[in-house]
Amino acid sequence: MARNDGWRGVIKYGFMIVLLAVAGCANGQREGMPDSMDNAKSHGEWPQISKSELGLDYLLYLPRGYTLQPKKSFPLLLYLHGFEQRGELLSKVREVGVPKQLEDGRDFGMIVVAPQVKARKAWNKRELGSLLDEIEATYRVDIGRIYVTGEGIGGYGTYVLAGDRPERYAAIAPISSAAYVEQSVKLRTVPVWVFHGKLDGIVPVESAVDMVYALDALGGLSRLTIYEQGDHNIAEKVYAKDELYAWLLKHKRILETGKIVVSGE
Repeated sequence: MARNDGWRGVIKYGFMIVLLAVAGCANGQREGMPDSMDNAKSHGEWPQISKSELGLDYLLYLPRGYTLQPKKSFPLLLYLHGFEQRGELLSKVREVGVPKQLEDGRDFGMIVVAPQVKARKAWNKRELGSLLDEIEATYRVDIGRIYVTGEGIGGYGTYVLAGDRPERYAAIAPISSAAYVEQSVKLRTVPVWVFHGKLDGIVPVESAVDMVYALDALGGLSRLTIYEQGDHNIAEKVYAKDELYAWLLKHKRILETGKIVVSGE
């Protein structure tokens, strides 16, 4: 009988060791993980992947400190990708433009939304406008500081979206793209920074120059940067520099008056 009690003690002791080992492994795994998915996203580590009510798949990046500052509203940057990222693989969008910068560990202090347009489709202002409505309703967005940027067909989408509701946006930055000069009439109240490569063989640089001239003639708030040795693929150079993001954040639209205020001026 005493022998059986002894074996029971050994079994019990061994079982406790196993439990402690399992618990230790679990704790070790937790130490290497963020406290929560929200905390991870708030530090720019993982994007949230979602689908809008009108069917746009998109990536959403929350800035550092988003969950730690529950009363603060943040600027919103909408990024529109180019021709080659169309389709149904959001991984393509993560590898370029603003998402790539965030994936590499940068943080711009803004909520970043990066939708994906389907193959053989173009950016649709109704779908994009609806997506922004959803983001504004769900997250703490500073609605006086909404910005749009895009490259190639995304740059064209930037022009069209901002021209549809210019009072909604504080600034835009189209890259390697073109739009009908008639769009300048609608965009004259929106600060625009246009980027283009002088050697662009897909969208001639004259398209960018004509748009900026038209905006200037209307008293618009435009700026033009031409990369003398750049071709159509200058976007990664543009998005890698802090200057663009600093310029965007300087602009705020006063909703009561519709006027743009530029900080530092």
